[in-house]
Amino acid sequence: MRLPIAALALLLLTVGCSAVKIGEHSGAIDYDGSPKRIFIVNQLNVSADKALPGDFAAAIAPALAACNIAVSIYNPNPMELDAEAKIKAAVQNFKPDAVLAFHLTFRFVSNGATSGETYSVKLYDATQKREVWHGESQVHWAFRQEMLGASMADQLLRTMVGDNVIKTCPPFTPVKQG
Repeated sequence: MRLPIAALALLLLTVGCSAVKIGEHSGAIDYDGSPKRIFIVNQLNVSADKALPGDFAAAIAPALAACNIAVSIYNPNPMELDAEAKIKAAVQNFKPDAVLAFHLTFRFVSNGATSGETYSVKLYDATQKREVWHGESQVHWAFRQEMLGASMADQLLRTMVGDNVIKTCPPFTPVKQG
């Protein structure tokens, strides 16, 4: 009886969904800036797909470059004892005006395997020292895995442009996949 219930739950999660979905999101109403240098702390989990962090980085960097935004992406190793110090050093070296950070908030496990994850995504303005945008990104592993990183980059950028947080993008075209 458990298998049909788990299959139904997975089906309900994936029907009508894409590989990546941006859930609730909003930008600061009084934010009139637009980042020119974004430092990304790429803490995407690799539990179900070891390629996700690299694929996301490969897709988001040229997409932001097309918006005239310089980007530096840091992939912290969660096993490092001094990871926070290394992130701070990398931020000081790059001197960004904004920081985009991911935090795993939920993992859906079915039959011992990860089938989905939810991330809190926040964009901080480094000069104003405050959050200017936040959203929730849902990743569903039931889809073609090689598209997840590009799909996440595409959805995040579209959403931040739509929320008028990133104002320097040309007319929007999808992020290139692979």
